[in-house]
This record gives sequence, structure tokens and C-alpha cells, in this order.
Amino acid sequence: MSLTIKIPEEVETQVRQRAADRGVDPQGLVVDVLRRQFSSSRSSPSRGVKSNVLDAMETQFYTVINKALPQKTRQRYDELVKKRQRNRISRAEYDELLRLTNVVEKAHARRMKAAAQLAEYQGVDFDELLDQLGFTSQRDE
Repeated sequence: MSLTIKIPEEVETQVRQRAADRGVDPQGLVVDVLRRQFSSSRSSPSRGVKSNVLDAMETQFYTVINKALPQKTRQRYDELVKKRQRNRISRAEYDELLRLTNVVEKAHARRMKAAAQLAEYQGVDFDELLDQLGFTSQRDE
């Protein structure tokens, strides 16, 4: 079966980046995410039926978790990291890299906090949730 969907540019960027980070094809990543989403339907305690609909709290958590850095910020950060790795970074660029590193780390901390809150809210293991979301947990490092 073939299905064509239009997604926002920032979502496409996230999909391509995540796929590149994992060394997989973007299409394969999307298929895997969709499979996991549909296979992990949760039971609704009040109705005893399976539901893929997020409630308001889950939606808030996912909104924070899925918030990407602006593409230009991420590209500049990656560029400066590469320059630093090659020892070709100026003092001004290094100062910019330090500032951007702080931005990146704060954004990541907000995402991880929301993921921890989501795991607690759903009553699931944090590492399992990270796996479902496609994050690498500390145990893999």
C-alpha cells in the first residue's frame, strides 16, 4: 500500500535528522514509528477499550518533547561543532558555540523533563518510553 501525506517542513527536518542519527532511511523510520504507535494502543481504564487518542496532558507533554530547535540554530550549532573538531574555530565562533550549546542543552533538558513526566503519567518505564520515542537512553552509552 502506498500513502502520500504532507507534513510541516520542521517535522520533515526532524524525521530526516533522526533517521540520519540512527543510520536508517527516513521512510523506514516513519513506518517503524507508525507501527509502534498503532501496536501500542493503550486501554482506557474507564471504558475498557483501546484508544490512540491523547488526552490534554499527554498532548502537552508531546508538544514539549517534539519541539525542535529552529533549523538555522541547529545547522549553525552543527557547523561550529565541526569547526571545533577540526581545530578551525575562531574565538568569536567558540563563544557562539558555547552560547548555542547552552541553548541546545536547555532544550534537551526540557524535552527529557517532559518525557519523564509523560512516563510517570502513563505509568510506563522511562527508558522504554525513550525507546518508543526514538531517543537513546543513558544505558546505551
